[in-house]
Amino acid sequence: MFRHRVQEMPEREAFRFPVNESWQSLTWTQTAERVNAIAAGLLSLGIQPEQSCGKFHCLHDDLLR
Repeated sequence: MFRHRVQEMPEREAFRFPVNESWQSLTWTQTAERVNAIAAGLLSLGIQPEQSCGKFHCLHDDLLR
């Protein structure tokens, strides 16, 4: 479902999050880039596809850039 959304509407807003006194947006393409980077990092640590490794949850804007 995620990849389908990226393909169907790559430049539409996917998420909004607060940064200081304003809000910043991420498109579906930008979100996919971050998802791919996180996945690559997990693979580099030895985590295999479909292997359980815990839950990643972050609302901090530093990790969204």
